[in-house]
Amino acid sequence: MKPVKPKKPFVIVSGKVDIEVFSIKKRKKIRSFYSDVETPVCMEDICELAKLRLFWDENGNYCGFKTPKKHGLTKIDHRPFSESDYKALDAFLRKDNPPFENMEPVQLVDGITGATVPELKSHCVPGAVFTTYTLWQIAHSQVPKALREKLNIEKKPAGKNSEAGLKQSTKPIH
Repeated sequence: MKPVKPKKPFVIVSGKVDIEVFSIKKRKKIRSFYSDVETPVCMEDICELAKLRLFWDENGNYCGFKTPKKHGLTKIDHRPFSESDYKALDAFLRKDNPPFENMEPVQLVDGITGATVPELKSHCVPGAVFTTYTLWQIAHSQVPKALREKLNIEKKPAGKNSEAGLKQSTKPIH
């Protein structure tokens, strides 16, 4: 099922960046949502912007992501993500309560060395703590909250056969 971008977004989430969310319908029923996100991922605004398409199921649960073919994600020192980094990011984005959930960005790294704080190392892509944190916040906090408010639905667990599921994550956008 290929998403067709309607003339108008279903919902707009305002925050550090505006996020337009579009619905994917099948037989006139909303089956999932997606958003083409372009966001800064570091505090100094020297990092490349993260550009990707995020997907949520009909209940607002994160389902996966795609990156543009010619603009993948990067980590520290502008090194490109490897395939294993993309898989790790998807796994981290699927978690409901990571330890950084209620942290501020300045708490993610050591103030002197700039290294990821030890208690977060196993909860983020190596060299990409800010990317993991920023995308998790969008995938789990900002967009799902807005979708649930707009649709007047309660949080429900992600289904095993979610429409936008794993088959769409980490594959390039065509």
